[in-house]
Amino acid sequence: MPFFQCFTVVQVPKSCLDQLGPLGPTECPPDWPRYSDQRARAAIPHGRTSQIRGRGMPRRRSDRQQSWDRFGLPEVGKAALTNYNKNVRPYRKRCGARTKSTEDHAPCKNLALAGHERCRLHGAKTPRGDQWGLVQWPNGEAPDAEAKLQAKLKRIERDRRRKERRLAKMTAQERAKYDEWAKYHRPGSKIERSKPRAAKKAAAERKKQAEQPPRPISPELAELQRQAAVLEEARDYYRRLAAQEQANQDRGVFG
Repeated sequence: MPFFQCFTVVQVPKSCLDQLGPLGPTECPPDWPRYSDQRARAAIPHGRTSQIRGRGMPRRRSDRQQSWDRFGLPEVGKAALTNYNKNVRPYRKRCGARTKSTEDHAPCKNLALAGHERCRLHGAKTPRGDQWGLVQWPNGEAPDAEAKLQAKLKRIERDRRRKERRLAKMTAQERAKYDEWAKYHRPGSKIERSKPRAAKKAAAERKKQAEQPPRPISPELAELQRQAAVLEEARDYYRRLAAQEQANQDRGVFG
């Protein structure tokens, strides 16, 4: 085994990196702990550190990170985050979903996205309205639009194959249940998606009314129905008389 493969990931304090500068691994300051000293390695404090991998070469901080440290921006950013966490975050709306990772299914503690009741992990990023279930294509004017498009196409193809495998494993009863669900959950317009549901609900109401036994008629209602039938019969009789009288007048004296 090569010698450099014996080293593991080590976290080195930023103060040591500042002392190191552009020096190589063979010119480390004397106060650095030896890589082979497990006790010294475990005693390295946590904080802003850099990882040592492979041969023990420290990972150089980028120019952006060095500028951040040089101009005191960490203090400004820390103050801004402290103010946000103290005066803004506690009053923002929380996600109303119930977590599955806890026994009592406690509410999710993530912040809800603007205009939604859920966070990005519980459906807030799912398209709403007429865009429900439709593929959301990347912005064509973005610099990395081509890469995002190719990633989206690969994801669509992967999801399609995964769906085919899942449907192939279904039983006949499960597949019938899925087809029934898919009939009323088609992607696209919300109005078109609601039409089959409304028709199904109306059919269920009609079937329920047809299966109900007829309600018993009270004596008062029976008397009213009898009187209505007598009046309708009298109305039809007088209509026939009026029609016969009109026909006699039309024939005249020579009829």
